[in-house]
Amino acid sequence: MRASIATRAILRFVTSKATTLRLLLTLAWLSGCAVSSTPADAGSDARTADVGIDVNAPDASCDISPTPASLPAFTADFQLNDAAFGRSVPVMSGGNPVGVWVFDHGTFWVDLGANAMFNRYASSVAGTAWIAVDATEFRLEYDFVTTLAGTEAGTIVQETSTRVRARWRLDREQIEPTGLVCAGYTQAAYADPGRVTFTRTGDHLTLLTEVPMSAGMTILQLEGTLSSAP
Repeated sequence: MRASIATRAILRFVTSKATTLRLLLTLAWLSGCAVSSTPADAGSDARTADVGIDVNAPDASCDISPTPASLPAFTADFQLNDAAFGRSVPVMSGGNPVGVWVFDHGTFWVDLGANAMFNRYASSVAGTAWIAVDATEFRLEYDFVTTLAGTEAGTIVQETSTRVRARWRLDREQIEPTGLVCAGYTQAAYADPGRVTFTRTGDHLTLLTEVPMSAGMTILQLEGTLSSAP
């Protein structure tokens, strides 16, 4: 299975209070999970990334240069993805994603199952994020501090850092990775990569990463502006 970009994590859960805590920790880890891999206790049926390298051993020297000269502060909140409550994830339309994009705002969309496990109004994500896309490769770096309030374990604060360099191809509105060059991250990645789609409108980019979880779909929406040509 191909590796995918940005922010993805899933654990195979059973129904229990421990499961609730694991899901909450997974929400906190989403920003820092760069590629798909297999946890040590996943069992023989776990899915793995087929990219020709050991994704369980992150590359501390992953070269993502050049990096943008300056980055804006990034902030994100959590929203319930339910049209019945008047809000839902936007539909992406694609375009040309080539360029260096710096993100300053995001929305983490959660379904009802995950929404019931923490106080999304008091939770947040802060840090920096950027992605550079050229004709054959993309490079990205996300440094996030995720705060989940109102959980059974109290407030969970998780710092994550992600660096990825990968080859890609355009499939309508989807950025589809075709091979991982290198990846570095501070949290181990777990199974099943999500789907990454986008909309470019002039010098603005909206990037969506879908993360399938047992409690529902979590979708990361990043909003950024064009910094420079790749």
